[in-house]
Amino acid sequence: MKTISGYAISLTLCQTLLTTHARAQIGWQFQHPWPQGNRLGVVHTFTPDNVISVGAGGTIVQTTDGGLSWIVRNGVEGLSDYVWSASFPSQEVGWAVDLLGNMSLTTDGGETWSDVSIPIHPWFWNVHFVTEDVGWAVGQIAGASNNILHTSDGGDTWVLQSSGVNASLLSVYFLDEEHGWAAGESGTLVNTINGGATWTPQTSGTTERYFSVHFRDTSYGLACGELGAISRTTDGGVSWTVSHLYPYRLLTSVRFVTPEITIAVGDAGIVYRSTDSGASWELVRWIDTPTEGNVINSVSAANDSILWAVGSGGQLIRSTDAGATWILLSHADTFKRFYDVHFMNDSTGFAASEFGNVFKTTDGGQSWNLSANFGNIFELWDVSLVDDQHGWTVGYDPSNEWGIVAKTTDNGDSWSTVLLNQERNEFLGVHFFDRDTGWVVGYDNNGTTGFVLRTENSGLSWESQTIGYQTRLLSVRFWDSQVGWAVGERGRILRSTDGGRSWIDQASGVSTVLWSLAVIDQENCIAVGDGGTIIKTTDGGGSWVGRNSGVTTSLYSISLGSSLVGWCVGSYGVILGTTDRGESWNIQTCGTSYGLFGVYALDNNIAWTMGHGANVFRTSNGGVTFVHDEVAAGWPIQPKLLQNYPNPFNPTTAIGYHLPAINGGDSQAGLSAVSYVTLKIYNILGQEVVTLVDGMENAGYRSVIWNAEDVSSGVYFYRLSAGDHMATKKLVLLR
Repeated sequence: MKTISGYAISLTLCQTLLTTHARAQIGWQFQHPWPQGNRLGVVHTFTPDNVISVGAGGTIVQTTDGGLSWIVRNGVEGLSDYVWSASFPSQEVGWAVDLLGNMSLTTDGGETWSDVSIPIHPWFWNVHFVTEDVGWAVGQIAGASNNILHTSDGGDTWVLQSSGVNASLLSVYFLDEEHGWAAGESGTLVNTINGGATWTPQTSGTTERYFSVHFRDTSYGLACGELGAISRTTDGGVSWTVSHLYPYRLLTSVRFVTPEITIAVGDAGIVYRSTDSGASWELVRWIDTPTEGNVINSVSAANDSILWAVGSGGQLIRSTDAGATWILLSHADTFKRFYDVHFMNDSTGFAASEFGNVFKTTDGGQSWNLSANFGNIFELWDVSLVDDQHGWTVGYDPSNEWGIVAKTTDNGDSWSTVLLNQERNEFLGVHFFDRDTGWVVGYDNNGTTGFVLRTENSGLSWESQTIGYQTRLLSVRFWDSQVGWAVGERGRILRSTDGGRSWIDQASGVSTVLWSLAVIDQENCIAVGDGGTIIKTTDGGGSWVGRNSGVTTSLYSISLGSSLVGWCVGSYGVILGTTDRGESWNIQTCGTSYGLFGVYALDNNIAWTMGHGANVFRTSNGGVTFVHDEVAAGWPIQPKLLQNYPNPFNPTTAIGYHLPAINGGDSQAGLSAVSYVTLKIYNILGQEVVTLVDGMENAGYRSVIWNAEDVSSGVYFYRLSAGDHMATKKLVLLR
């Protein structure tokens, strides 16, 4: 029974609080980068060849052959986008924590994970175990100075320890079961010599935030953090010497490799190396890029020579000479965003990107080669292919407000600039019906109005129409050479029935930005935009009616594989699928929370989506995720409660669960199993807030939307009860 008494919290974990996670065959698979593109937060080396890393989106990647091949698991339940730390005291046992207060345990080397329920709301930054039984977790846990959790029995019980300082702790490290240090905000450093029974504050000499602390013995230690700050002690922390290393970037992790060699890593792909126990440092790696996202988050030493480090965009780097040089093993590119995608067939496709780049793939999206560069000043927003030879792309320079239109007539082997407008015009969307006839939409910053350009001679000449409204037009699509729509800011929708020579303003019924549209036929069209907006017309735009998306995030792109099946994508990795002409939409999983900006459907089963960090996903089964329980023979197949999405949320979130049929998956049973199901929301005091489901349900996947508009911000729990099975998960409402 869980009780709170003074500074002690007894967390007796019974079997109902540990849920072993099923292996899911995700309908959307990473194509690029390799082996995956989610941020990796921490790395641990069992041996030089056996390495495991944990990261965003509940991602686990592991190699047993020195990085030649990787096992990738996305969407591990209980872990969220805020996973930042993991500790493996042995090859079998590991612990992972995140900033939402989730803690997970593996006892089979990361193959399966179990949720560990903690009856408080911590913000976990770091966890460290010295044995399979003894460990600590730190963060912003219970307020004031009670910010350290300790277990000595493998997590069956946890004791809340007081650090003696009122600051969030971001890192903890123990040499053994008695000697440990923790570091955090405002240069905080604390030390214990009795396993955390008492902690003593130390004077660091700086107010910079520390993100990592590490000791080689009871005397020599290092801490690193903001502005290139590295602090060093040779007397166990009684005194510290602070240095700020050029180029003064954030440092995230520091480790002793040998008594003399130390490594520190951080922002801009930085790696510092010291050969005198941290007294002096050499900058051995620095990738100074024009965009954010190139952060090395963690470093680990397998032995005196072989080191591994991981970071944003799924970066995996390795050193075989004690950190003097490093090799990038992953095919990660954290410096590019893919804004739009168009495929001609299952193999060949093009992507429009920032920095004026067009990329081409001939292997279904696994690898991408530069097809054209129009100058780093441009951002290419849209790409449209006519056939296997002809294609178009448009974009603009945000600084000078120049617009560019370019085309290829040889399958991307070469591109030519058709229109370079230096009169403050933004070209934002393009669509070509055939080789000659096409349209470009955008915004005139001189006249502060949206416009449509039209050509009937493959771009040799253009006819321009301004719309008379101070709104950007962002996307244009035509059903045939005559009927089409354009959408943009402030809910603007225009329709043409004469090939774009004239346009009629239509009442969309919304005021949000509409980013994209898909035309089903001359009467039916779907548009998507900010705030989870999906609107549809079935009468040529005479009326537009909203459809429930189940999300509140921005939806940036939509594409249809047929008149029935399609997808739209958006921020935080949102993918929605429809099989009924856009009448209803279901959330699909791709295993990332990075923004997705473009989607292209080849048919009802095959589609691609891409976005931030040059992440590319592909589905060949319509995006459906199949769940397979990997349990010992004879074990019952349990209902599955999924993590809500998005989380944190405001004010709506989707909660999914899977009710298996008798004797196997849903399709294996002759008749669907029927269960009495309840799904309820509770506050942190255990009081019921709302009942979302209460009744008999057949086997299969279900998704329920909770609208918490009338509920205050805070931590809540949702509990699924199905038959004799019960599962509980945490969700956070942030306003």
